[in-house]
Amino acid sequence: MGSTFRGAYCVARTRLRGPCCLRDRNTPGLAFPATIFCVPGYHFTLHAYRSWRPDHPRGYTKRGEGYQPPSEEIADQYDRNAKQDAVTFRREIQQEILDLARSICEEEGWRLEAAGFDEGHTHLVVSSIAGKTSIDV
Repeated sequence: MGSTFRGAYCVARTRLRGPCCLRDRNTPGLAFPATIFCVPGYHFTLHAYRSWRPDHPRGYTKRGEGYQPPSEEIADQYDRNAKQDAVTFRREIQQEILDLARSICEEEGWRLEAAGFDEGHTHLVVSSIAGKTSIDV
């Protein structure tokens, strides 16, 4: 399983009072007087081994070379060089990843804001809390 760091961004959290980085009273779905706070956040993407093949219609990424167009020939080469079968994140594995992410966040004093899963990859959004800064995260 590999991971891709997607960089820092703003995780929106609704509060009823206090300082804000964004206040939009015209945004549908927000109860008045909602305030949106921005906190340092990180988006991690974890890919299952061999889940995104080079013959994928959207292409693939090659370390040090960036995005590449789809290639059946290279996909076949990857298959020949594979050390094990492709991995899928079944429900049990998804739960283990979620439990591990929660445990790490609790231990480090971070907040797990969101987690999304499918059989090929996982998205985790983590933010700093309680005196932690984005550098600590």
